Amino acid sequence: MKKILWLDWMVNKMLLSWKYIILWLVLGAFIAVSAGSLAGAYMGVLVGTSAATMPFLYGEKTNMNAWYVTLGISRKDVVRGRYISSLLFAVVTTLVGLVYGYLISVGADLLGFGNPELKMIDAKVSFFCALTAILFAILDFSITLPIYFGMGYQKGQYAAIIPYIIICIAGGVGMGFVGDKGLAVLGYIVTHLWWIMLVVSIIFVALYYVSYLVSAKLFARKEF
Repeated sequence: MKKILWLDWMVNKMLLSWKYIILWLVLGAFIAVSAGSLAGAYMGVLVGTSAATMPFLYGEKTNMNAWYVTLGISRKDVVRGRYISSLLFAVVTTLVGLVYGYLISVGADLLGFGNPELKMIDAKVSFFCALTAILFAILDFSITLPIYFGMGYQKGQYAAIIPYIIICIAGGVGMGFVGDKGLAVLGYIVTHLWWIMLVVSIIFVALYYVSYLVSAKLFARKEF
């Protein structure tokens, strides 16, 4: 499995260019100044989720899946390694984005065009933002990785949009169903926020494992 982790890292390192780095840095700085340092965590996780798709894209173009056999990497290890590397990308980029956003926000404040109220508030709020960003990544990977393993990147990138459309529709219907009780529900969530986050985290971790099992079965049947 170490081989697939190393290969995924090398693919991202190879495909990463200075123009993308500069683009993310500039965009991250703009978001940190305008929306606050904590927004850097969400910017970072977007970088992480994008990086996780690169091995699928590169692997499909170069038929890298066929190389895994010659390298002695089993299909199960490919799937397991891809799930671990994707999560690592998300965690690292989220934390880097959080720190980067804070530094940009502090620098902007020192230069006189920042907003002191948008700087990092406290450790709990920072942890909450990082946790929600990582949970978003787990949900995203749980949905998209089985699609990529089963259909490939080219076809899967379009099919992966469908679950999010369904989620948005379900969310809209749910908001309509809640109606006037929305404030009461929001108040309950705020009051029991950390317990709810704990339950959601457990559910998402379980979902991630189920997603891994599905991907392993799909990838085992795939012909190269």
